[in-house]
Amino acid sequence: MTKVYVVNSYGNPIDSASRFGDIQELTYGTINPFAVDRLAWTIAPGLSQFQPEDYLMLTGPGSGYMVAGIMLFSKYEAITCLRYESQIRDYLNVTVTMPHLTEKHQEPTCEPGRIFVLNYSGHSINSALKKSDLPPEKKLVLLTTGNVDQFDPDGLIQTLLYGQNGKSGLIEYQPGDRLLISGPALLHICAAAAFVAMGKDMSLLLFNTKDREYIARDVSLQTVRDNMELAAAHAA
Repeated sequence: MTKVYVVNSYGNPIDSASRFGDIQELTYGTINPFAVDRLAWTIAPGLSQFQPEDYLMLTGPGSGYMVAGIMLFSKYEAITCLRYESQIRDYLNVTVTMPHLTEKHQEPTCEPGRIFVLNYSGHSINSALKKSDLPPEKKLVLLTTGNVDQFDPDGLIQTLLYGQNGKSGLIEYQPGDRLLISGPALLHICAAAAFVAMGKDMSLLLFNTKDREYIARDVSLQTVRDNMELAAAHAA
């Protein structure tokens, strides 16, 4: 029987997704979304059982999507996700495929320190801008804006990688840059697929609702992979 893996329900109703398979909750209750390495260690034993026919439900913290995406795209070329569609108040399945890149990096058009914003819809990001010492006109890259087509993950990945309207994309991402996590959960998974394809580590900016500011957390692809192997072996 297929399984539906859930990083954390985050208080959302998930029972209706049981029609896709047996629901496997990897964490329960309150979790710390900023303790990325600990989160990777916690979800690794359960997620190591993921099979190509299974589903990853997109509910939980943004950091959870990124960690789960790194783990799964390190094993599989494509994963099928369940995302909540508000118009029908139910879950839809969408398959995200890791891109094949002939070039994994392009020469950046700016020195390190830019903030790549996954999605911008008018929310305040002023506190994030303080994380960069670049001049104001250089520090911000809006990868997507407003509503995005969540039925076209391949197109979203291309937009994230190469930008839109002639602007920079993640293919230029370099050490010292940061990725601000925002927008639909599907974008997080698309970003994870892009970073794994590029073989690049990332520095995430995660929003702390309590303090109303962004917190930086570095994510190493190899550390996440190591955590997955070690935690799975420890749980065996």
